[in-house]
Amino acid sequence: MVPSAPAIFAADATGQGPGLILNQDNSLNTGRTPAAAGSVIQILATGGGTIVGGATDGSIAAGAGKQTLSVTASIGGKTANVVYAGPGPDEVNGVMQVNASVPAGISSGPQPVIVMVNGVATQSAITAAIQ
Repeated sequence: MVPSAPAIFAADATGQGPGLILNQDNSLNTGRTPAAAGSVIQILATGGGTIVGGATDGSIAAGAGKQTLSVTASIGGKTANVVYAGPGPDEVNGVMQVNASVPAGISSGPQPVIVMVNGVATQSAITAAIQ
């Protein structure tokens, strides 16, 4: 057992390429609907470890919460400000939602997204579309 083993969901379930990421307006992040610098994207992942107050496996997360372990993120190789890291409200417990601000100065197009939980990084082959 390890405290965390994070992985970002891929949009096509392959574990690589475009991530299962929502833009600030809740639209799916794609090449046709990219995220702007300064906007907040929702990164959907798993393996984030425990949440404050605990959770019952297989049940639906009642609402916002907080991961017990530290969560950081980078987008396009730049540090992204994590504004929320916890259970995905109305998702099955085990789905971690990480809301992160897209840093300024990132090139447009697909950019790598990495989430770290307690120093353990997600896979490196997930991207977000940036405008």
